Amino acid sequence: MIASLHPILREAIRRTDPAVRPGSPVPLPTALGLFRAFDDAGVVYCQFKSNEHLVEGLAGLTDLDLLVDHWQARAAQAVLMGCGFKRFASLLAGSYPAVEDYLGYDTRAGRLIHIHLHYALVAGESHLKGYQLRLAEALLAGRVVDPATGVCISDPDLEMELLLIRSALKLRWRDGVLELLGVPFVRESVLREHRWLAGRIDPERVWANAAQRLGPEAAAELRSMLADPPTIRGLRRLRSRAMPALADQRTYGRAGALLMRLTREAAWWFSVANRRLFRLPIAARRRNPIGGLVVAFLGPDGCGKTTLAREVRVWLGWKVDVYPAYFGSGDGPVSLLRWPLKAALRLHRRFRFGGSRQPGEGDGRIRALRWVWASALALEKRSRMRACVRARHRGMVVVCDRFPQIQVTGFNDGPLLAAWLDGGPGWRRRIARWESEAYSALCRNVPDLAIKLRVSPEVAIARKPGVQAAEIRRRLEALSRIDYGKRCDHLVIDADRPIEQVLAEVKQAIWERL
Repeated sequence: MIASLHPILREAIRRTDPAVRPGSPVPLPTALGLFRAFDDAGVVYCQFKSNEHLVEGLAGLTDLDLLVDHWQARAAQAVLMGCGFKRFASLLAGSYPAVEDYLGYDTRAGRLIHIHLHYALVAGESHLKGYQLRLAEALLAGRVVDPATGVCISDPDLEMELLLIRSALKLRWRDGVLELLGVPFVRESVLREHRWLAGRIDPERVWANAAQRLGPEAAAELRSMLADPPTIRGLRRLRSRAMPALADQRTYGRAGALLMRLTREAAWWFSVANRRLFRLPIAARRRNPIGGLVVAFLGPDGCGKTTLAREVRVWLGWKVDVYPAYFGSGDGPVSLLRWPLKAALRLHRRFRFGGSRQPGEGDGRIRALRWVWASALALEKRSRMRACVRARHRGMVVVCDRFPQIQVTGFNDGPLLAAWLDGGPGWRRRIARWESEAYSALCRNVPDLAIKLRVSPEVAIARKPGVQAAEIRRRLEALSRIDYGKRCDHLVIDADRPIEQVLAEVKQAIWERL
């Protein structure tokens, strides 16, 4: 099934589904260049966990977790920005003290690189991370160089100790209940990492180090899980015996921890429900601290704007809050107000006359209801524009398939009733004036980046049979006249090229403006 998909969609799936990731990922030059820059600047860093899949992180397929000394925080930030990485602000459900998120973009691969930059070693339950472990100093002092990539990683002995401590501190009472119901607490990702580390450690050294930091009883429990896979019972015993040594490394008291965890967990569940069901313009994961961005794709049928908008949402939505918006009147999402009209139009085409694309084109009986369609469409666009403005104000990236304009009437997402302004019955002029005012209000909000996709009629017809060459030329001429003013960057792209080349140019343009 995967092989039959478009190459760009296949790549998106590989980024998010471990089951179909490529067997031999290749580190991206942008990622390797960052670590060389750290070395050149004298920044002491350590990729401190999950080194079992270090190469996947360097290939932009998963996150990288870097630990740097607190006193080198500004130097590390300067290196990241100098290498083209940009800081994104994590919101409540994923925000922790002494941890920042940076995203980089590798132009050649077209992938994002996600860096969790740690100034302290935070650990603990999901949605809380209620500990800052003093193991950070030892990790930085004992770091080693990965021979395959040249990246500084944690010593396997310390990484194994950290893996078991992190797993133990994640335990909650409900995990035992889920275990009884057949949902294992120790997931395959942890078991895979444990197996990888078990072949690289010195058990006696791990035990000796743990005894100094956690005490002999906790070290004995940890030692029992070095060769054999960890279990929930063993981790529970490790947590109990290590707690006296870890008590002064807690970030919250009991009441504060409970309140913080419940608040963040509720925010996380709401964000999941919102992405899947409500689709409200609410940022829940990461947003750009310098503000939101509105990107609009414009062009005639067959130029690929819907495909490009979808691919950009997949590309950015991996790590950033993205809000999609459709401002057309065709096959995209339809509001409840316009849905009955759309259904009636489909029935009309199927069982009676067919042919017309919108009410008002073709059959006279449908033309009489043109004002109903135009009014419903204007109200729909007003609602969607309100949501787009709110999303942008909240720091989200808004990706628009089409965008309202008032410079060309009758099509290209402009007013449909402009011809009624100069004559006819008074009720028609009043409706046309209302529509014109509605579109004028809409166009006070302009996109930050308008991507104009120019396509030849021959290519457009090959991609979307049924469109007319004359109509494509008419819409291209109108597209050249659309100008959203100085507050908008206009980018004209040759969309005759393969989709991969067009998408690469689009990604680069968007990344430069984030």
